Amino acid sequence: MSKESAKMFVKRMQEDKTFAGAVEKLSGKEERTAFIKREGFDFSKEDLADAASELNAVDVVGGTCCGFTCETDCGKYSGCFSNPA
Repeated sequence: MSKESAKMFVKRMQEDKTFAGAVEKLSGKEERTAFIKREGFDFSKEDLADAASELNAVDVVGGTCCGFTCETDCGKYSGCFSNPA
């Protein structure tokens, strides 16, 4: 797991709308995590939180939530890792 991988993921989410849309459409945490790893990224939720903070990219997964960083307490965005409704 690496912060550098998390930074590359954040940048790709910001720059590649097709990729971001594919991530957002996945139905749950396990499915998203598997997809992200298949795409070559490997990072912890802490790595992603640090990367998003450094890059001023709080909105990585497209709602008010950025996925891993609020995985246990957010629930604000239906596409969130913690709230895959």
